This record gives sequence, C-alpha cells and structure tokens, in this order.
Amino acid sequence: IRPGNRFLSPVWFQSWESAFLNTGNWQGPVRYMTARLNGRLFGVLPLVVQRLSIVRFLSLPGYYMPFRDLPVKAGMEDQVINSMVCRMAHVKGVVGVRIGPVENCSPTLLALKDSFRQHGWTIIEPSLGYLHYLELPKNIADYVPMISGRAKKAGYYLRRFKRRGDVSITVKTGLSSNEWQETLHELQKIESESWVAASGEPRFMGEKNFRFWRGLLQDCGLSRSIKIWILYLDDDPVSFCLVLDTGSIRYQLVNGYSKSVKQYSTGHILFKEMIFDAIETGVERICFGQGDPGHKREWGAKSPVQLIDLIAMKPGLFGKLASVAYNTVTKFVK
Repeated sequence: IRPGNRFLSPVWFQSWESAFLNTGNWQGPVRYMTARLNGRLFGVLPLVVQRLSIVRFLSLPGYYMPFRDLPVKAGMEDQVINSMVCRMAHVKGVVGVRIGPVENCSPTLLALKDSFRQHGWTIIEPSLGYLHYLELPKNIADYVPMISGRAKKAGYYLRRFKRRGDVSITVKTGLSSNEWQETLHELQKIESESWVAASGEPRFMGEKNFRFWRGLLQDCGLSRSIKIWILYLDDDPVSFCLVLDTGSIRYQLVNGYSKSVKQYSTGHILFKEMIFDAIETGVERICFGQGDPGHKREWGAKSPVQLIDLIAMKPGLFGKLASVAYNTVTKFVK
C-alpha cells in the first residue's frame, strides 16, 4: 500500500463498522471484494449499501477523515481495480457506486475512473473541497522563517496563558488500553465545553464516536501512529490536537478547545508543538485537512489537493439520465 494510505488497515474499517454501520443512511452488512494473484492478496474493496432517498448505492465505508480510499498494493492499481469493477456491475439492487471523499490524485481513483469508463459506466465527480498540505523542511531553523513570526506569536500566547494558572502540555501516544480510555474521556470533556457541543459535529462525544476511537486505539500499530497533544490549565484539560502518522505524512485530524480559554489562542500553541515535533521526527508533509485556508497558509501550507466524490452509475439509460439530472441541478443551484 502506498505510504500515505497505510492507515487503511483491517482495524480501521472494522472500527468504523462497529461504531457506525446501520446508522444514518448506511445499511449493512459490509461486503469485501478481494483481488488475488497466485493466492497472494493485492487489494481489498469494502462496500456497504448507502441509501439516498429511494436510490441505493454501493459505497466505500470508513471514517470521513482524512479521506476514504482502497487498500491496494502500490503499482497494481489497474489490474486490481479492473477485476473489481467487473464484479460490481453484477451486484443487484443498487444503481451505482460511490467512492469518497477521495483525493483526486489517488492512483486507485484514477484506475477506478478509467475502468468505469471502459465498461460503460457514467461518472459524476462533485468536488468536496480541498486538503491543505505543508511541505516540511529538514530542520526547525529552516521552517521558522517560512511562517512570518507565527512561532513567536505562539510563544507569546503560551506566556500570556501561563499568567492565568499552572499550564502544561502532555503528548499521548502508544498508551495502554486503560490510559487511552482516560485520554478519550479528557477529549470528550474538552469537546463538551466547546462550540462543537452546541452547533458542530462531535468527534468524541457519544457512544458511537467513543466506540470508534476505542476500537482504533486497541490496535498496537494505530496506537503508536496516533499522537495527541493536550493542554492543561491547573490540571484541567482545555485544548487538544490529534494527528495520525502514516509513512512520511502526518494527518492533522481533529483539534478543539474549551470556550473558557478561547481568548488565549490555544490552537496556535498546540500547532507549533505539533509541527516542530513533525520536523524533529522526520515527517515530510502535514495534511491540515479541509477548511480555513488562510489560517493554514499562515503555517506554510501551499499545496492543496482536491477532494471529490466519485459517483459511478451502472451502464444503461438510467445512468445517463442521472448524469444529466445532476448536471442540470448543479447549474441551477449555481
């Protein structure tokens, strides 16, 4: 599997299945298509029925962040995908396939698009936004001039925050099951005191979210790949930043803060800690995720990658009509 996709392990999909299958418009069971050559496994495609009104699609499951993709052996994308597309055409009761959100430069996505077109499927590719990447230099001394005083500001914010009480930062990674459970409760507490609790989309509050993260963190590999910075005020957790390291890429997945410390720019404090740590540990790129491009440019992000939904309609009249209807509605909305 290419380095940036190595988080797409069996545990990644199983944790999502345990927490979110048969909720919302997802309908189980999960079916797994595999591609083998001489008995060796070269690719896996998990699929779940996803209902949109009365229409049913086969959809790639998995956590929404940083993106969804297929675990396929690098360099084997064309052969693996072609065999899977042939089998998807024979699945009854669905009108098409949805793969997304997925990076528009993904080799598996490009192979899927080519194969779908060769087999007469109709493709729709709505844009979902952009992921913002920071290309890191080899050392902190080369990075600091790139961010126009942002590091000094983060230092100032930390000094100002320390006037309020006893401030400390703890990094959590590779913990035991009990330690991770305590950490998840801390993240739930911060989230419950943030704006997310009232008007956002919680990532840790609620049984389903807790079950997902607990499942991930029981895996030794993911337990070491996930790293969380937690900022404490008088031993009370008030802000956090969670990342996932895979290959030479660090995915910044979730961050948050208690409304009680909003005026102290705790996000800047933890971003500096997280980025400096990435440089020191040999990470080459950080993906900051979607949204707020101005803030991410201030930290040096310059290479956005488009996220899309790949929607492929089965060959035939229905697929062509669906494509026309989608394009017409899109133009009307614009």
